[in-house]
Amino acid sequence: MPQLDRLIRARVVEPLSTNGEVLLSWDVWGCTLGYFFIVGIAYAIMTWVPTYLISVKKFPLFAMGFVASTPWIGAIIGNVVGGIISDRYLAGRRKPMMILTSASTIFTMYALIYSPGDPWLLSGLFILTGILLNLGYSTFLVYPMGLVSKEKVPFTTAIVNTGGSLGGAFAPFVVGFVLDSSDWNAVFLFLALSSLLTLLVVLSIREPMRAHTA
Repeated sequence: MPQLDRLIRARVVEPLSTNGEVLLSWDVWGCTLGYFFIVGIAYAIMTWVPTYLISVKKFPLFAMGFVASTPWIGAIIGNVVGGIISDRYLAGRRKPMMILTSASTIFTMYALIYSPGDPWLLSGLFILTGILLNLGYSTFLVYPMGLVSKEKVPFTTAIVNTGGSLGGAFAPFVVGFVLDSSDWNAVFLFLALSSLLTLLVVLSIREPMRAHTA
């Protein structure tokens, strides 16, 4: 896959083997920052979509509960499909799915500004949103395994996961702040911007390859 490897900046790397090397690696911090934004988007949807469906779409509680569950149906599909593609068809390359998730989520967040009022159509859009958001969601946590030595995987994964947890706390707070002074269009633009920042950060990190797979 030479053309793909050029696009994703695939490089043969020596595994990072000390805490200092891990802490000084932009690849680690870039992955962490990307995960910060992408988890923030997921948590913003999880915490605020029910409010959106009731206050903006005026759905009754039953319809709200049904539609609010659909992003997570998409999430299940996206996680499974994304993992299969990354492992089986991309030979363990993680960045392609990270790029696909961040790029496509820009457009799904923007599409929600013009979301349909029909519960079934909106459910379809939310399922698609969940699928695209989660195609590369888990690869952020898997990515460090190709970058560091086996002994440093827990430490590195903890850094990335901490970034995700901070993003999960930060984004819903920002959504509430935005709604205090603006509207839901601004919220979805904020989430689209978060996904754009994820894309830019992911493009800046390398795809680590072992010498025998390069």
